[in-house]
Parts: sequence; structure tokens; C-alpha cells
Amino acid sequence: CPSTRIIDLPDLEDELPLETKVFFIESSGRDHLLHRQACAVESALRASNIPLAVMVFTAQQLDLSHNATCHLFLGHPESRLIFRHISREKFFQDTPLQAIFEEGGLDSGPFQKYGGWYSDLDVVFMKDTSHLRNVITGDHNQLDGEGDVIGQTVNNAVFHFDKGHPFINLCVEKFAHTFDPSVRLSGGPRTMSDALKELCGMDKSAVIHRRTFKPDRCHGVDIVKQRVLYPMGWFGVSDLVSELKSRSEWEARFIHSVTVHLFNSIAGSQKVIQKPRFYGSDVPAYLYLAERLCVTYVSASIQGSCHITDEKCAICPKQEVIPLIHLEDVSFWSEKGIMFFIESADRTHLLPRQACSVESALKTNPNLYIIVAMTTDTLDLSSNVTCHLYSQFGERRLFFRHVDASELSQRTPLQDLFKSNLLWDSQYGIVQLSDALRLLLVQRYGGVYSDLDMIYLQSVEGLRNFISGDHNRNDYKFTMISNGIFHFSPNHTFTQEILRRFATTFNPEDRLSGGPELFTRAFEEFCRIRIAQLREGDEDLSGTPCHGLMDVLWSKKFYPVGWFDYDVLISHKRKEIEWIEFFSNSYAVHFYNSLSENKTKMLRRKFYGADIPALLFLALSQCPVAFESERMF
Repeated sequence: CPSTRIIDLPDLEDELPLETKVFFIESSGRDHLLHRQACAVESALRASNIPLAVMVFTAQQLDLSHNATCHLFLGHPESRLIFRHISREKFFQDTPLQAIFEEGGLDSGPFQKYGGWYSDLDVVFMKDTSHLRNVITGDHNQLDGEGDVIGQTVNNAVFHFDKGHPFINLCVEKFAHTFDPSVRLSGGPRTMSDALKELCGMDKSAVIHRRTFKPDRCHGVDIVKQRVLYPMGWFGVSDLVSELKSRSEWEARFIHSVTVHLFNSIAGSQKVIQKPRFYGSDVPAYLYLAERLCVTYVSASIQGSCHITDEKCAICPKQEVIPLIHLEDVSFWSEKGIMFFIESADRTHLLPRQACSVESALKTNPNLYIIVAMTTDTLDLSSNVTCHLYSQFGERRLFFRHVDASELSQRTPLQDLFKSNLLWDSQYGIVQLSDALRLLLVQRYGGVYSDLDMIYLQSVEGLRNFISGDHNRNDYKFTMISNGIFHFSPNHTFTQEILRRFATTFNPEDRLSGGPELFTRAFEEFCRIRIAQLREGDEDLSGTPCHGLMDVLWSKKFYPVGWFDYDVLISHKRKEIEWIEFFSNSYAVHFYNSLSENKTKMLRRKFYGADIPALLFLALSQCPVAFESERMF
């Protein structure tokens, strides 16, 4: 983040503009937010539909040299997020708490005066909260199943109450009368629980149970199920940082939850959460929540990634055109594994969505070298998104290389085709050149080929010698074999067969003659099986000549949306957790850029409500550098 200044915080106003708001409090005197605290604030802005977040500090200044704090401060307008100082002496003046200026007293303070949500800085918001009002519930050691048995106490980590609600007024009075500085929780759950039971006419030792709780006897206080606000109790806090599960399993775990309490005072020091690339398909809950609900938390420490709207931040410092190295002998790369992308339009840079594809591949496949093969011989770093990728990953895991198609085709079945003018003169020359180059590169060097409109969600490092089906509509029935992604070992018999057929059947007037049509015909004849015979579960091609040579993966693995329904990815809007489920069985998502590129540009997240397009959802989590490098994605 470019700003390193220290700013004075204005005092919290007597009146705030919006009725619904959420308060966070940093009462330790710290002048900035820790990353996980910033995650809590960002999640509320993203997921809760609460119009205004109020970040209150007891410190009088805000230090923007801390990256996560700076990104939050600069990345959200004051209409959504305000940072304020609170003077204990002034704020509690003329209240029952005037004589008490300790940490615990702040939790109840704003609600007597303003109303709204209060949330600890280790609570992540997952969903819309607009249906919840005057709500509180208990934490637990272990779930009772349905979460109806609240127990002896309610928790004060997250709750909502209207301005001047009798419950909050009673909490403040009890705090003033019972506060004991030697008891850590005397101003917290115990005080609020005693106030609740008194307000509702319950015995002080009574167990709170939702089935016997009567809101009409408690001034409208609603006790929600524990899993709504606290899906994981403090007794299982280690599961948040240590237990690894698939994202779909975590989604199911939190399906009924609006918030998740992360217990930073306990879990914060247990384990550092790494960036997503350091995990496989299974991740800790902390990361699952962070990469979807607080992208700043995940990407704020990525050098050069601009996650704010400040134009100065978005400009990459390199403004030069550099010559591209000719694609050299990559045999030493092959030992680790290669993924090829091809830019065959003689463009000297990547477009933002192409860069997104490359960035997502880097993120999810840490053990692959990524090679962007370009028909041009220069790379223009005045392109902001290209510059950011090159600056962060260039010549380490990402290599931009010039490729000479005529040279690469020598001593292959395509040699004569490239000596002729058939391909060069074709009106579909850019597409057909790319079709030929991907075969030549994988045949010579081995590795994965990927289109530049594929966004990766999971690693493909464990997949070998595979092709994938594509489909017209979302019934996932095979209609063709796609050449948008595949992997083969060097000199594989199937790529040899396709190259031979390419040379003999190439038709310059048929745009797809070297692509899916060629792959489909070759597959059916080489493997002696019709596409229509394939069923889900037949991916290993048992009983065919291709058994053991290659696998064919089901359409939804890379094409969860068929090309006929591509508009679903850019125009249809869903909640983020719904997109997570939609793509839960996919390694990557093909977004058909040739069809969708000029349809709709993705705006910044703040311009959408709870429902967002799939392409925006994917970009926020899988390619934040590419997404934030341009104003429009």
C-alpha cells in the first residue's frame, strides 16, 4: 500500500447517519489493525449487507504503514467505513459507566447511544444479516446438535440491538454495579447473561433454551441458534487453524452460519495461515473464510498487488519494452512440470483476463513452471497488468518466451504446412496457429497446455496424459473433446496421431479444423469409442485401446458452464457461497473469452450487492493482481 503516513483520527460523532451499522472496537491502544482484525472488518463490508462499518480506536492516530490497515482505509469510501477515535472519559460521561474506563466497558457503550451490530475483531461475517434484529446467542463447548440449548450464558462477541433497547440499558447498569477488575469476564458474558435473565424473569441459575425462551416476555430479544453466530465453540478452536478440509466440506460446515467466531485470543498464536498456494485441495477453515470474505487479508502482503482504488497504487513502475528470449531447451523444466499458455495474435502484452488465467495457474500450481509462448518478439511492460505479473513472478516461476512456429514445426508432420501459405493466409490464422502451436509444444516438451481464458481453482499437478470433454449446455453430456486444456508426456502416441491428422485434414476455411473437431475425430477413431458412449465415471477408458495411455475427464472438471450458456458466467449473479458450491467439482473454469470479452466488464466489488457475477467471484479470489491492475476487468 503506497501510504505510510500517520493520520489523526476524528472523534466519534454524537450522531451517525445510518440506522443499521456495525461497530468494531480496538481498545488495546494499538494504532492499526492486525491482518486478522482487518479480515473481520472487510468481511462485514463484503457479506453482511450492513450499510456502515464503524472502526473505533482508543488510540488517537491511525498508522497507515501497516499494509492491511492502509488497504482498508484507502479501499472503502467513508459512506461504508469510518475510522474514529473514542475518548473513554468523554464517551462514558453522564452514564452509569462514567467511573469505569477499562477495556470491557466499551462493548456495551455504543449500543446504548447508537444501536446496531457489535462485533469482536475476530468475527467473520459470511452472509446477509438484514433478517436479524435484537439478537444474541450463547457460545458453547460442543454443539448439542441443533444448537437450541444455549447454556448458562450468552456471548458478547457479536450481537444486534436497537438504539436504547432495555436489554442494553440493563447491561450497562449491571456492568457499573458488578464490575470487578480482578475478574476478566465480569463485564462480558456473565454480565449480559445476568441482565438477560433478569429482563426475561428467569432464575439466575437457569439454563437458557430456545424452545422455552419467549421473546414476547423479553422485550423482543431473539435468541438464535448457536450455529447462526458461533458454528464452532471455543473448545474446538484448534480445528479452525489446524484441521484441513476441502472447501466444499467447510462450506457444508458453515451452511447455516451468518458469522464465524475465530477466537483470535486463543487461535491467533497457534498457527500462521499460509497463502493458498502452500496448500493442496484441503485448507484450514481460517483460509477458506479469508480467501472468500476478506481478499485483502490474503493478498495484502503480495508485493506489488494493488488492492485499492488509488490510481497511483495501480501503476506498475516498469514502463519499458523488453526483447523476449527465444524459447530455449526446457528439458530441465520438464523434470518439475510445465504449463504452456499461447498468445498467437502478435500482441506484445496480456489482456487483464488473460493475465488472470496465468495468475490463477501460478497460485494453484506451485510446482509447475508457467511459460507464456508469444509469437511477438517483445514484451511491453507499459501494460499495467503484464508489468505486475512480470515484476512479481518473471524469470522465477513465470517465463515469457518468443516462439517461432516454422522452426518449432521442423521435422514434424506440420513442417510442410508451415512452409506453405495455407495457414498464414487463412482468415482464422490466429486461432489455427494457436491450435498448431499447442500440439507442437506439448509433443516436444510435454506438459499441460491451457487456454488463456481458463481460471484455475485447484492444482492440476497430479493429472497426467488427459483430455477433457466439453458440452453445449449444462447437462454435462459429452458433445466434443476440447483442446482448451490437456496434458501429455513428450512424444506421446496420441499427440503424434493428432499432428499427423492435422497435416492431412487442415482446412483454412474451417475455424475449428485444427481444434475440437480434430481432437474429437482422433479420439473416437484412435480409442475406438464414440463420444455418445461416454458416461460419467468412464474417464479411465477401460476396455478401449486408450486404456492406460490417457484419461478423459468429465466436462464439469474444466467446463462447468457449456459454451452455449457462457452468459451465466458474466451476467447471472449469485451469492459467493453459491458460486463456491457451483464450482466445487471443478479444477478450473473456462469463461469463453472470445464470446464474452465484449459483453460485460466487471466493476469493483463495492458496486455489487450480495449477489455477484461468477467472473467477478473468480477474479477476486484467484487473480487479485490482475483484477486490481485495471479499472475495468
